Amino acid sequence: MKIAVPVLSGHFDENIDGRSAAALRAIYSECGNSVEFIPYRWGQHWLAFEDDKSIDAVALV
Repeated sequence: MKIAVPVLSGHFDENIDGRSAAALRAIYSECGNSVEFIPYRWGQHWLAFEDDKSIDAVALV
């Protein structure tokens, strides 16, 4: 699963760490799936999701 995420303190930082990242990793791991986060500036993550059909989902925080 490829997810566009916003760089937002506490949720998804520059290293793709944070509580939202941890929660999504745990959920996908529990389901036996892997996840790849693609970081974008706040607001750009939604535009990237709409424009790039290789992205499966967009993260909301």
